[in-house]
Amino acid sequence: MRLLLCACVLWGGCSVALNFDECTKDPDCAGHQVDGGSQFYCTSDHLCVGALPEERLCTAGLVGAKPDGTTVMVAGLFRLSGAAGDKDTEMANAAMLAINEVNTVGQKPIGMVLCDTAGDGVPERAIQRAITQYHIVGAVGPTTSGDTKAVIDLAKANDILLISPSATSPTLTNADDNGLLWRTAASDNLQSKVLAQIIMIPPSPSPVPRVNIAYADSAYGLGLDGAFIDSWTKASGTAPVSTVKYEEGSDPAVTVGKLADDTPDYSVIVADTDAQVLVAALSGGGPNLAATKFLFTDGAKGSDLLLNPDPSVLARVSGTGPATPTGVVYESFASTYKNQFGTDPADTAFVANAYDATYALSLCIAGLAGGVQPTGSALAAVLQRMSASGQLIVNVGPNGFTTGASALAAGGTIDLEGTSSHLSWDNATGDLTTAPIEVWTIDLTNPAKPTFKTVMVVTP
Repeated sequence: MRLLLCACVLWGGCSVALNFDECTKDPDCAGHQVDGGSQFYCTSDHLCVGALPEERLCTAGLVGAKPDGTTVMVAGLFRLSGAAGDKDTEMANAAMLAINEVNTVGQKPIGMVLCDTAGDGVPERAIQRAITQYHIVGAVGPTTSGDTKAVIDLAKANDILLISPSATSPTLTNADDNGLLWRTAASDNLQSKVLAQIIMIPPSPSPVPRVNIAYADSAYGLGLDGAFIDSWTKASGTAPVSTVKYEEGSDPAVTVGKLADDTPDYSVIVADTDAQVLVAALSGGGPNLAATKFLFTDGAKGSDLLLNPDPSVLARVSGTGPATPTGVVYESFASTYKNQFGTDPADTAFVANAYDATYALSLCIAGLAGGVQPTGSALAAVLQRMSASGQLIVNVGPNGFTTGASALAAGGTIDLEGTSSHLSWDNATGDLTTAPIEVWTIDLTNPAKPTFKTVMVVTP
C-alpha cells in the first residue's frame, strides 16, 4: 500500500507528501547509490535499504532432507550473486549434488540451506541466520579467505564446523578456531612455490627475470602476496619484487598502469572477482607490457576469464590452481555433474573441492556414534579420523559413503580419497598436508572459443 505522510497546517491541505513506496525490485533503488557506492536493496515493504534485508538471507534454496526434527542441517555459504556468482554457483552445484546423493544412501537425513554470502558483512549475517533459523551444525564454505576469517568467531561461539573448499590464505593455518576450521583446498604456501618455479624453470634464466605482483587488498591477496615473495626470494636468490596493491572493484586500468611502470618480464596477478576486468585491461597496458607474461592465481580461473577479446594477451596468460583432477573417483563425479548441470567442473577452480567438502561434512554426521549429538566439536573429532594412511580406503561419492560412515561410527579410521585429490589433513591445523597444483594456459586453437589447458602438474 502506498503510504503518504502529510504535514497539515490548521487542518488544511497537505503541504508536504513523502512517498514511502520506493521500490518493487532492487534496480529501483539505483538512485540511492552515490558515486558508485554500495548497492541498495528493495525490502518486501518497498523501502530501499543499504544492506541485504534480513528476510533475504539464506533464501537461495533448501537441498536434501526437509528441515524437521530428524534432519541434521548444514549450510552452503557461497557468493551466488555479484562478480563471483558464476564461479561460486558451480561450487554450490557440486555441494547440492553431494547432499542429494548422500540422502539416497545414508541413514541420517541431512539438509542444506543455501546462503548467498556476496556483499560486505553478509557472510556473518548469513551464518547467524542459518544458525538461528535452521540450527545448523556445520557449513561448506565460506569460499573466500576474508569471508572465512570473518565468520570464525561465530563458528566458535555456536560450535559450528566449517569446511571451506577454496579459502587458501596461509593466514588461516594458525587461526584461533578451536579446531573448527578445515579446508579441502591447499594453502597458498603450496601454490606460491609453484608460481616461483614457473619463472625459474631450469636452466635458471640469466639475468634473473624482472618480476612484479598485483594483489587485491583482501585476506586472499595479502596472504598470496607474502607467500609468493617468500618463495620467489628463495628460488631466485633475493631478487626484488615490486608490488601493486589494489582495492577490489577499483579501476583496473590504474592497476595495469602501475604494473607497466616496471617493464616486467613477468607480472603475477592475484585476483578473484576482478580477474576478468584485469585481463581485459591488459590490452591497454602499452609497450611496457607488450612482451610481459602474466601469471594468474587460482581465484581467477573461471569461464569469464576467457571473455577477453584480445588473443595476443590471452596467449601470454597462464596460471596456477588446484590441479584438474583425474582418476576414476573424479571421472564418476564429473560425468554425473555434466549430465545434471551441463557444464564441465574442470572449467572452474574448486568445484571438485566443494564436492569433497560436502562429503567430508556428511561423513562426519553419518559417522557419529549412536547417541552422540552432532555439535561442531563432535564432527571435528570424526574428521580427525579420516586421514589414516594405509587404512580402509574410502572413495568420495555415493558408492563409498556407507562403508566410510559405518567404519567411523564404529570408532574406526579411514583413508579418504577425494575427487579433487587424496585428502590428507594435518589434524592440528585442518590444512591439507599436500595437494597437486596445476599450471594452466589458454588454448587458442579455436580463437572463437578459447579453453583452459593443463600443461604441468606439480606436487610441492
